[in-house]
Amino acid sequence: MADGSDSGRASRLEELAKRARSLRAQLDRRVRGEVQGVESYLDRADLSGVAAASLELIDAADPLRAGHGDAPAAACEKTMRSGMETAPISAPEPRTSSSDVLPQPGGAGRQKRMNLTLEAVELAPSFAASMAKRIQLLLRCIIPRLESGTVTQEVVVAPCEKGRPGSSLSMLHCGHSSLHLVNTTLAEQPVLQLLASHGTDCPQTPDAESFVPVASGEIPWLLWEEAMRRGPVRVSLLAAAGPHERPAVVGCVLVTVRNAEIGGDALLDTSPIHLKVWLENFRFSQSLPTALEAVYIVAKLGRDQEIVAHLAKEGQYVEGGELVAPIALSAVAEEPCWRVDVDRQILVSGPVPEKLFLQVWRGQELLGLAGLPVPVLTKKDMAGLSIPGRPCVEVTSENLTVAATAATGTGDTFGVIRVKVCAEMVSSRQLPSPAVDTVAPEKDLLVRSLQQELVPTDPENIHPQYPHGPHVDPPPPVSACVELTAPLSNREVATWFGHLFRQTVSSALKISPGRIHIASIDGLMLMFEIRSGRSDEATPSEAAEDFARQISSESALAHSELAPFLALPRFAAKVPPQEFGSSVPLQSRISLPGEHSASCSRPLACTAYGPVPQAPDGLEEMLSAVRERLFEVVLASGVEPDRAFSVLDRDGDGIVAMGDVVALLHHLGLPLTQEVLSLPVQAGFSEADFRRHFLCWLQSNQPQQLPLAPAYPSWEDLFMPHQAAGERCLLLPDFLLFAMLDREGTGQLKPGIWHAFASRCLGLGKDAAFATYSFCDQHDLGAVSYRDFRRYIARVHDLRVQRMPEAAMQLDAICQDARAVLELAELPTVAVQTVQEPGRLAAVSDALGRRGCTLDSKATPSGLEELLSDLRLPSHIAGSLLRWQESISVALSSYGLQAEPPPLTYRMLLGILRASRGLVQTHLDALCGACMLSGIEMKLVLDFALRRPTQALSAEELAGALMAAGVDLKAVDPKDVLLALDPHGCKQIFAPDLIKLHENFLGKFEGLLSKMAGCIGDRQLSPDQLFPDGRLASFVSTRQASCR
Repeated sequence: MADGSDSGRASRLEELAKRARSLRAQLDRRVRGEVQGVESYLDRADLSGVAAASLELIDAADPLRAGHGDAPAAACEKTMRSGMETAPISAPEPRTSSSDVLPQPGGAGRQKRMNLTLEAVELAPSFAASMAKRIQLLLRCIIPRLESGTVTQEVVVAPCEKGRPGSSLSMLHCGHSSLHLVNTTLAEQPVLQLLASHGTDCPQTPDAESFVPVASGEIPWLLWEEAMRRGPVRVSLLAAAGPHERPAVVGCVLVTVRNAEIGGDALLDTSPIHLKVWLENFRFSQSLPTALEAVYIVAKLGRDQEIVAHLAKEGQYVEGGELVAPIALSAVAEEPCWRVDVDRQILVSGPVPEKLFLQVWRGQELLGLAGLPVPVLTKKDMAGLSIPGRPCVEVTSENLTVAATAATGTGDTFGVIRVKVCAEMVSSRQLPSPAVDTVAPEKDLLVRSLQQELVPTDPENIHPQYPHGPHVDPPPPVSACVELTAPLSNREVATWFGHLFRQTVSSALKISPGRIHIASIDGLMLMFEIRSGRSDEATPSEAAEDFARQISSESALAHSELAPFLALPRFAAKVPPQEFGSSVPLQSRISLPGEHSASCSRPLACTAYGPVPQAPDGLEEMLSAVRERLFEVVLASGVEPDRAFSVLDRDGDGIVAMGDVVALLHHLGLPLTQEVLSLPVQAGFSEADFRRHFLCWLQSNQPQQLPLAPAYPSWEDLFMPHQAAGERCLLLPDFLLFAMLDREGTGQLKPGIWHAFASRCLGLGKDAAFATYSFCDQHDLGAVSYRDFRRYIARVHDLRVQRMPEAAMQLDAICQDARAVLELAELPTVAVQTVQEPGRLAAVSDALGRRGCTLDSKATPSGLEELLSDLRLPSHIAGSLLRWQESISVALSSYGLQAEPPPLTYRMLLGILRASRGLVQTHLDALCGACMLSGIEMKLVLDFALRRPTQALSAEELAGALMAAGVDLKAVDPKDVLLALDPHGCKQIFAPDLIKLHENFLGKFEGLLSKMAGCIGDRQLSPDQLFPDGRLASFVSTRQASCR
């Protein structure tokens, strides 16, 4: 009988175990990192152990358990209940009302917050006694959190002080889901864990790695919603039992949950923080066999952003056997790297990207790689960003070791780059205005009232914030403008330049930097404002006048770091002092509000607040001002001084009355002040005084004779040839010109060939030839590639079209005719030609034979024209083609670059055309590269065209099919595609030709990329370090995975 009951009990436990596992799978209870102890116990336990651990979970809902009261009860559970009856938990009263915990109306997109409070912790007496020997006891709460569609965990640890009652902690759980959707959007239930230290050597910090879980409990969603509606709930803690033990209840935690909608003040005010990189210098061994002029550094700041930094030629020095070359280049990332709540100093997200990659190149050769992890912003960094006017904060400064590639052969280390990483708040923040109390506290108001009644005029009793007395408002701000030497962007003014301007000007004027506020910038004019400040500093008007004096004279401001940015006068070559009382130059660099536009000759001391008191001889100064206005009129009219005086001297007595001068100026419409109009009529000056004053005024206003800058030719003069022959030469397509110049077929033009072509064929001067070569060879490779040559020709064509818009049709027509002539020759192949010349070469030979010529006959314009006419090709291009081929050969031979050119035969001409056709096929590299990155099958994409009788399709159909297959055609020029695949201008593309060219491209570059992927894997590098395009990096990663 006992055996039957035992077997029945075993079968029932086995069935319960299966149901427990099924329930676990339905609830998706994945135990994560912090509960690995419980997970390992469940994995090691047998069926009986698993069933015993799940009895409480399925006890209430299991029909097989109904009516059976023989479940074993743990002694610890009885002890726990008795302990709780004798010593109830002293939990605080709930601090929530029904309105706080009830769900508020709102959609799923409204943002809510849930406050979880662990009110108290109570342990069973026996369990508490066993925990008394522990060094430290913690209570950990793991809250699932939904962020941007992914589930993460929010872990909060609270010290528990060996399980004593009253330990509590409030936590905030924030998500973009309504309350009634929480149990469906969040994947897991909150978990409570009681942690205990396992040794005396455990550190006294709440570090989860130093503790082991001794008890745990879950808050089901039913209890969660009950807590939201009714108040605190008790969550049981189950002890971590052994393999054959049932987990017992060893304590409980009182939990309160509150819900409320987040208001506007509680949301995080995130600001984008951009990454700023400063490359300081590059240090490497002197024995490195490389030219510094060709070395440059590429820094990858984002997915689609790169910067190129060249080594400076000046300032290089040797230190410790190493050569140090300065770089001195800074760049700011386009996309934000961090997002920070600056006011609360909370880092919301970042850094993105997590690592910066630097590449060291020499021409087209990769020399070394380096990587720098972008640090996380600390509290100190965010505190620095919160300072008003702070341009940026230095985050880290590193000496990056550049790992050498296999091509350099210099070992594992190539050099060291000094890099500084800064965090910059690009968004222009409005600077706070000076603190001027408009509504003072009651105490200050009482003090000012007593001062006004008792001692209103005593300077010692005046409030320090109001230097003009307690009853006078602070002075208004004064606006001013200053001219810059170069235009600046609003971003520069809002960051580094604004900081430099405020600090330098405030130091020169001896005022606080916060009083200077930059209002706006318009071209070269910078408008700023000087506001009121403390009583021991100058007033806004006094500070503006001081700034005007310093800006127009040699002062400390003229020798500061700000001086190069301001259009200051050159004090090294001063003009003679003015004789007639003007205290500053007539054309000042600063203006104040209220000045008339025509009052540039008025002394700057006449401000918007009224004129400064005149000198004792005020009449003489007004007379001088009238004479200066008269001299300006005489100079502008171009009349000789003697003739001007005779016109003014109406009565011929040799004296010009001042009344006549004022009447003339008033008649001309010049603005005159009331004081000038009321001058004495009898005042005047003689002819000698007029001539002397005019010469002195003319000398004092002579423009400064600055040394003439060297006259560099403009870009258009450099690019465009100066002779008509040069323009006709550049009408030829780039592929024909390059094939004529590259007679050896190396794919590169040496500097000598370029200079001979530019001088003899294009008619460029020596300086222009060097400038155009530098434009093509920007990385000092020592040769010009076909891609750079195309870029130069395209720039010349753009300049020609800008001058003559009708030239665009002419260029397209010539290019199309030249492309059709290339069909005389076949595509260049590696195989050696046989004696029987097949294909098109045989057709050309037959056509020449009918004319009584052979392939080795000398090519003449008439013979080539007849050949092209027989083969139904454009014949009008024959004369230009042979004439320019002969001119280029003579130019190269005159510079000693090749021997005397032999007579041009038809076979040699076909060789040039064959090389030109091979260059045209390279125009498809952009299209084939885009198709390779997308991983499409060209035959499947063009299957609709292959089923046609003609097997042809239009350019629009090709673009639509490729874009539908996911090919990115942003970098593909449709003209290049038609030039390579539509030689006769029929607007039709033969599909088999495109498929064949695409297969050749894949065979050429897939092997190279696969080999590169294998080399990257051997050196443990990432494709992101080499390829800025994320698609190409992903493509190489796929090849790298296939190599493994």
